[in-house]
Amino acid sequence: MSQTDLWRSLFMSSRDGLFELAADGRLLDVNPTFREWLGQPREAVIGRPLAKFAICPTLEVWLGTADWTGFLRLQGRRGERLVSITITEVRSRDYGPVRAIGVARDLPQSMPVDEQLQQKVDELDTTQLVTINTLAKLAEFHDPDIAGHLERVRLYTFSLAGWLAEQGKGEAALTETQVIELARCAVLHDVGKVAVPERVLQKPGRLNPEEWELMKTHATFGGEFLAGADGELQKLLGVSSTFLSTAADIAMYHHERFNGDGYPRGFKGFDIPLPARIVALADVYDALTSVRVYKQAWTHAEAKELITKEQGRHFDPQVVAAFLATEEIFGSIYESMQSAVDLPLVEQAR
Repeated sequence: MSQTDLWRSLFMSSRDGLFELAADGRLLDVNPTFREWLGQPREAVIGRPLAKFAICPTLEVWLGTADWTGFLRLQGRRGERLVSITITEVRSRDYGPVRAIGVARDLPQSMPVDEQLQQKVDELDTTQLVTINTLAKLAEFHDPDIAGHLERVRLYTFSLAGWLAEQGKGEAALTETQVIELARCAVLHDVGKVAVPERVLQKPGRLNPEEWELMKTHATFGGEFLAGADGELQKLLGVSSTFLSTAADIAMYHHERFNGDGYPRGFKGFDIPLPARIVALADVYDALTSVRVYKQAWTHAEAKELITKEQGRHFDPQVVAAFLATEEIFGSIYESMQSAVDLPLVEQAR
């Protein structure tokens, strides 16, 4: 087992809270234990400052200096948790400190909760997350190229939706629960690609008209598939909508354009559901900045230029505003999750 594999295994399985920090104190990654303590999904944490989730007046002494040991009072969704913490810089021979590894250990103090009620909430939340991730695996299995794409789109979507929720205006006045649900459902935007032949998905070049029409069917197939599952779940629960309602809207309409030139329905403006308008930008940004079998990766600056030019045409202007306001978070995710490979550039978004 390589050192990298060993670290990832330890990172994911440790009962200590482990995390990676950028030099400016932003969280690059957190392990399941640390997320459990915070009561937050991964997409709510990545790119945010550690100080957003912790009370410690002396934490800033670490930034840009040396290793640090002390105590933090984490601000979790279930209350506060006191932990001991050690932050160790990871140094680069050429560029100096590039990130840091943090280890947090739980202390005996804990906040009282209604255990039975909390258990039921946790069970429902886990069921939703497992359902979403299982469905997303369908697309990953058929098109392995999109595995990292799905996780990045989840994180980008959370950033956009979170900013819009903070503005609290009109339909974009989302609750915290809606933001998390929207980000989770974003990974299902391409589930319909299970109906697209692999020869089309993996073609290393521009699609011909027939292949392009086959590719476009993934939106309709994914939307209808999830809408059917949503209908069954609504009947079982006796409700008018579920999290799959959001997922179905995203899958069906994430390729619609704000000016009406998209597919599959040619919807325009605010007729396109808000979750789909948000995921549309997150999806395009990641498609542009990622290496695919048919294109090389664009830089963040190049993607930003295109997205800015396309506001009001491809993208909802308020979602572009959210992108520009959270550009630093996008950049953090982009830098921490990209790999550099040179492939021929073919300008045909899929």
